[in-house]
Amino acid sequence: MTRATELSATTITKTRDPDRIADRARNVIVEQVGLLYSQATSGLIVTLLCSILVVAVLWDVAARELLFGWFSFIAFITLGRYLLVRKYRRATAVVEDINRWRALFVLGAAAVGVAWGLAGTVFFSEGSVFHQVFLAFLLGGIVAGAAPYLASVISAYIAFSFPTLLPFAVLLIAKGGNVYPFMGIMVLVFASAMAATGKAMHVTITRSLQLRFETLESIDQISNAKIDVERTNAELQAEIEEHKQAHIALHREKELAQVRLESIGDGVITTHLDGTVEYLNPVAEQLTGWLDADTRGQPLSNVLKLIDETTRQALPDPVRFCLNEGGSVRLPGHTLLIHRNEDRECSIEVTAGPIRDRDLQDVGTMLVLHDVTEMRGVARKMSYQASHDALTGLINRHEFELRLTEALESARNDDRQHAMCYLDLDQFKIVNDMCGHVAGDELLRQLAAQLQIGVRETDSLGRLGGDEFGVLLQGCPMDKAKAIAEGLRQIVRDFRFAWQERVFEVGVSIGLVPITSESGSLTEVLSAADSACYVAKGHGRDRIHVYQPDDTILAGRHGERQWVSRIGEALEENRFVLYQQKAMPLSDKAERRAYSEILIRMLDKNSEPISTAAFLPAAHRYNLMPTIDRWVLRAFCAFMRGVQGSSQTDIGLYAINLSGQSLSDERFLDFVVDQLRQNSIAPENICFEISETAAIANLTRAMRFISVLKDMGCLFALDDFGSGLSSFAYLKNLQVDFLKIDGSFIKDTANEPVDYAMVEIINQIGHVMNILTIAESVEQKSVLVKLKKLGVDYAQGFEITKPTPLNEYIEAVPKKRLSN
Repeated sequence: MTRATELSATTITKTRDPDRIADRARNVIVEQVGLLYSQATSGLIVTLLCSILVVAVLWDVAARELLFGWFSFIAFITLGRYLLVRKYRRATAVVEDINRWRALFVLGAAAVGVAWGLAGTVFFSEGSVFHQVFLAFLLGGIVAGAAPYLASVISAYIAFSFPTLLPFAVLLIAKGGNVYPFMGIMVLVFASAMAATGKAMHVTITRSLQLRFETLESIDQISNAKIDVERTNAELQAEIEEHKQAHIALHREKELAQVRLESIGDGVITTHLDGTVEYLNPVAEQLTGWLDADTRGQPLSNVLKLIDETTRQALPDPVRFCLNEGGSVRLPGHTLLIHRNEDRECSIEVTAGPIRDRDLQDVGTMLVLHDVTEMRGVARKMSYQASHDALTGLINRHEFELRLTEALESARNDDRQHAMCYLDLDQFKIVNDMCGHVAGDELLRQLAAQLQIGVRETDSLGRLGGDEFGVLLQGCPMDKAKAIAEGLRQIVRDFRFAWQERVFEVGVSIGLVPITSESGSLTEVLSAADSACYVAKGHGRDRIHVYQPDDTILAGRHGERQWVSRIGEALEENRFVLYQQKAMPLSDKAERRAYSEILIRMLDKNSEPISTAAFLPAAHRYNLMPTIDRWVLRAFCAFMRGVQGSSQTDIGLYAINLSGQSLSDERFLDFVVDQLRQNSIAPENICFEISETAAIANLTRAMRFISVLKDMGCLFALDDFGSGLSSFAYLKNLQVDFLKIDGSFIKDTANEPVDYAMVEIINQIGHVMNILTIAESVEQKSVLVKLKKLGVDYAQGFEITKPTPLNEYIEAVPKKRLSN
């Protein structure tokens, strides 16, 4: 057997390797199913939108019971498909169960197709040509629109399209007459055409995936083919009698290599040992802007202009790099390729490997150019989002701590000196309380931009959380650090925030900590900065305090334990007051009963109210919430006892918040029962709000707590619903009367389709379970309009009403009724 025959046999064996073919086929199936699930979310949203359109158009011509039933059916299927998609994305053993995942998706597609097929038959209106045409175009449009989405698995597309169109076509043919049968036949023709189109798309997608999986294998075969060609050329000198056969084999291998080079998805360039270009495949032509014929014999540096993405400096010659290393190499860092016209750039990964002859001598190199522009753009965006605060654009706490750690290491290892400023805004809560969180967020954005002006390019300004900022001053002695800190304080002091014809001033308390070789750990430095900031606040706010080692006791007194003692004093001196915030009824069911949430405010020594955001975190941290919850319930029951004894008998429903700590207290349930009985409180006027996270964390006790008090007549609301990962799974275990939809979904309902869909789903599920829904954090009129459209029962937030003292609200109730 000649060398050429051996080469051909080896190539055929590799191509027909049964295991490799089976693996490639399985990989194609996995990718096809992955395409289905990756595009499923948009398909689900389109399904819901189209079903809403059907209900709206057919509202006056179809039986509403049928419309509601059909819409509930398709919504139920869509929810099931959504849960399937979410389970798939979290699954870890997708490949092993790929056939099951494919079958489940096909089943879901078939179910949706059946639902649309029902719509075409059940809602067919014989008396309205418009509605008949609407159904025909809607069903045809849905089937046509689903082709790109479902064609990756043709069985899914067939399972969806045929149940959608066939019932409608059969109905038209069965109607008889001159027009309907023709229309039915046209629908069947359309269905067949779409099936053929879907099949063609499926074949295209499958072939594209097969080519992708063949790329790496092809590159390897190309390299081997090149070696074999060179070896064959050397053997030709000694095998004169086999010259003709060897020449034919060599030509065949060259043609095969050429076809593969031109068909793979990466750019390929081959060069001679001196670095001159030998060949460019079509992809390399597109990336570089050069034609293959124009590059023959040109230096590689003229054709392939590579620079570092970060430094913009030219990168070393990949040919020299490869030959010096003696094997395949990949250029380090992030590489940019400059187009020939210098009008665009693309991010690439460059792999270079030597081409060797039969004697393993280097005869050239092969460069593979993999375009990663899109992937690197996504990576940059994800990296930015992971290290920056979404609201202000500053670095976030995690990134700030990383840079602070590096500064600590340089201080210890290189004896460098740095400093850190811890900034806590003064009077920020006033803006939040008076104008709402939208105004507070805008203030933070504007102030962050101002603070950027006051730091150097080498410094790091970050948002550490809430209204707290951090500044890392690199290579900065304390005198300079004090000057920068004073500049930042003055910037905040001079800043004026305008909102709705109001102008606000804020100040800032700054804790300044030196970072030297003797500084402690990251936690110790942050704690020292926080302590120094608390000292600044304790000394009158709007000032700077430089941390000293002997500040620990003072900072501790004014920091971690400050609110503990203040809360204790307020409890002893009865300096807590009850507020209420009313929820606006939006539905007929809600109109039957007013709903108000009981809130708490702490008064300072001057009887000025303190926002809960100031002291409740400390109360949670130091396990003071059961004491506060008892005070609230005791005070409210005493107040209600006096109200129920007056002429104001119909006072509505009042919701009292309970913490997770109180739910964990075994004695708290008995305390609640005793208070209600001792004060003769009508249980039907009381609703207890329990946060979703607290209920799930104490599920068993929460279920018993709810069961006992509901038997007495009390009502329950599940607060912040949707914020947890298992909201729907636990909902059926909790016998609640109200769902308070988490404000994170409500704020952007008017602008974000995903938030709108989540609110819609939560509201529908609540109503299916006979639970009234309440939207929190309603701060815009546009959001209120959307909530009314969705059928949410109550709305609560600054757009509706601000919290007011409870006694003032009760006194105004009769007047409100008269005005109504």
